[in-house]
Amino acid sequence: MRRPDPSGGRAMPAELTPQGVKQLLAVHLAMRSVEQRLLRDFEPKEQALFRRMLERCLDSLRSEHPSG
Repeated sequence: MRRPDPSGGRAMPAELTPQGVKQLLAVHLAMRSVEQRLLRDFEPKEQALFRRMLERCLDSLRSEHPSG
């Protein structure tokens, strides 16, 4: 839902509805389950390295299209 900024500015902050919050939690739980299944055969050090590499990939994508 979007509501006018109380300070009277042009910004219209968005917030999730209660149903949106439930959906977001469900997605996070599903993602965690998939991640655990993907990484279950990796050693802890390998898991950490893989996550760092994925973060670098995301950083590269973000630098191509910075928000704002």
